[in-house]
Amino acid sequence: MSLAAGHRLGAYEILSPLGAGGMGEVYRARDTRLGRDVAIKVLPADRLADESRRRRLVQEARAASALNHPSIVTIHEIESADGADFIVMDYVPGKTLDALMRPRMRLSELLRVAIPIADALARAHTAGIVHRDLKPANVVVTPEGVVKVQAQTRRSSLIGRGLAHYRITAAIGAGGMGAVYRATDTKLGRDVALKVLPAEMAGSPERLERFRA
Repeated sequence: MSLAAGHRLGAYEILSPLGAGGMGEVYRARDTRLGRDVAIKVLPADRLADESRRRRLVQEARAASALNHPSIVTIHEIESADGADFIVMDYVPGKTLDALMRPRMRLSELLRVAIPIADALARAHTAGIVHRDLKPANVVVTPEGVVKVQAQTRRSSLIGRGLAHYRITAAIGAGGMGAVYRATDTKLGRDVALKVLPAEMAGSPERLERFRA
């Protein structure tokens, strides 16, 4: 669903495209009620055809909107208009990290970016939320040098649950090859890290691939 400048989605007027990916198209838009610029992510219709999937995405957006951290892009709301579902977020001016990266960056430059990213992820993981697509294109650095991680999150459904004799206690990270969790080995009484394979890889809703102390 491509939107031209001037198109209206509810109270939001599209200004220009910002990017596109598997999770939807992102636009800069004007909030006509509050007179501010925002970023709007229009979600793919095929991903929301299933009502249970749509309900889950709304729940995830609500969970992410509860995160309050200076290095996490704030989600304001999830809306529907003209048959489109979209997420309204802060508009962050600046350049994505992939546009700023270059060979042989100084350690001080790397740390100025890496530390806020790590801090933002730690805050999300503490809340049981993992970033599903962390990459340089999803990190924006403002002209003032402020680092912002764009939301692409999922609330872990395993927190507090048991898998075999492991009790999941926190999310550590996630990627295409599965999600990693901190867990307690109830037999040995120690903390371990678990990697849980996605259902399409494991052949079952959840499966442990390996663990380590």
